[in-house]
Amino acid sequence: MENDNAQQETTDKGRGLYVRDVIISFILLLLLLSGAYIGTEITKQQDYLSLERRIDALFKGQDEICDYSKTGVKGRSIEKYSIPFYYRDENGNTLEEGFARTSGGWNVIILTKLVDGFRFESCTAKDMGFKVPEKEWEEGTDYGFYKSPGQWRNTYRGSVQNAYDGAMNYLTVGKGESYKAGSFSQLQNFGRMRSNMHEINESSERTYLSNSYIYNDDWIVWYDEETTYYKIVLDKGAYYEKLAIYTSIAFLVFILVLGLWKLGKYPLKI
Repeated sequence: MENDNAQQETTDKGRGLYVRDVIISFILLLLLLSGAYIGTEITKQQDYLSLERRIDALFKGQDEICDYSKTGVKGRSIEKYSIPFYYRDENGNTLEEGFARTSGGWNVIILTKLVDGFRFESCTAKDMGFKVPEKEWEEGTDYGFYKSPGQWRNTYRGSVQNAYDGAMNYLTVGKGESYKAGSFSQLQNFGRMRSNMHEINESSERTYLSNSYIYNDDWIVWYDEETTYYKIVLDKGAYYEKLAIYTSIAFLVFILVLGLWKLGKYPLKI
C-alpha cells in the first residue's frame, strides 16, 4: 500500500513538473515571439523615419519646393487674322499674334507638403500669344501750323523665348526660397523614392490634368498642369519578410534554450 502511495506521489510530482515545464516553455516562446513582433515594429518605425529624413533633406526646411528644366522653344507664328478662336487673353480678347509650339519650352515641378501627404504638380509649357503687336503706328504731333510725320514705334514686347522664360520664372524663381535650383531630377523621381520597408505611392485621390496660363501686359503663355497626390505607405511584403526573419530567429533561440535546458536537467551519461 505504501509502495502504491509512493508511486502515485511520484507520478503526480512528475505530472506537476511536466505541466510546469510546458508553462515555462509556453511563456518563453510567447516572450520570444513578442520580441520578434516588437523588433519588427521598431525596425519599421526607424525605417519610416529614415525615409522621412531624406524627404526633409529634399525640402530643406520649406513646405514647398520647385525647379525647372527647359530647352529652346520652337514653333510657328500665327498672324492675327489666322489665329484660332480659342486663342484669347485672360479677358477673352483676341490676340495680336499667336505662337503654336512644336517642341521645346519648359517643364516645372512644384512639390508641396500637405498634412497627410504631398502634392506633385508638373507644369508643361504649351502655346503662347502676344497681346500687342511688335510695332505700333504713332501719329505725328499736330502743332497747328505743322504736323510732324508719324512713325512706327517698337512696343518692346520681347521675343517668344523671353515670354516663355518669363512664365517659367514666375512659377519658380518668383517664389523665392521655394525655388531650389538643381533639384529637378530629385523632384522628377520623387514618386520612386523608397526605403527598405516604405515607399512613396499615389494616394486614392486621382491624378488630374488642367489647363492654365500666365500673363502680363504683353503676352500670355498657356501650360498644362498635371497634379498627383502622394503619401508614404508601408511595403507590406517587406514588412512581413522582416517579421518572418525575426520570428524564425525567435524559434531558433527557443529551440536552443529548450535544448540547453533539457540537457541541464538530463545530462548525457558517457
